[in-house]
Amino acid sequence: MKRALAATGLTLLAVICPLNAQKRESDIIDWNKRPEWKEKSLKNESDTTRVYRELLQTPFWGQALARLTIEPDRSGELITKVRDYHEPHSITTTSRKLDSAEVDNFLSGLDEAEFWFSDSTEEPSPGLKDADVCTLEGASRGTYQAVQRAIPPRTQFTRVCEYFVRPALVKAANSGRKR
Repeated sequence: MKRALAATGLTLLAVICPLNAQKRESDIIDWNKRPEWKEKSLKNESDTTRVYRELLQTPFWGQALARLTIEPDRSGELITKVRDYHEPHSITTTSRKLDSAEVDNFLSGLDEAEFWFSDSTEEPSPGLKDADVCTLEGASRGTYQAVQRAIPPRTQFTRVCEYFVRPALVKAANSGRKR
């Protein structure tokens, strides 16, 4: 069934929101309150649109967002946006095309993470401070799911949640050191 969901046209989103925030799964992230990203909610995407969006927030490196739009041939366009911790008002945007193998690799990771069957939130490990946080939201054919986790621990879910954003954030951090 999970493979069938992945193959039918899902809309997913990964976002950062504090784990201790008392939110319903329908409003874990409110894009209207994050205008700097220039993103809109995926809850109202059409039944034929397939979009995945990740947002990772780290206490020391900054934030990164990735939006993958999947085409009918299973190729995709990946747009990443990085907001440096030291320059919070500056967002760097890049884009590139993905072949179907890259898209399928992401979808396989999502399937292995059992995203659609996961609880929306989990209590962070006791004593965990300054953790990275990611949330992955999904919407497809009238179904909506949001899952939020602290990192560590590293799990299949956190790996898929940061699949595109972690490399973008590391690349931006490394290029910032060369200034």
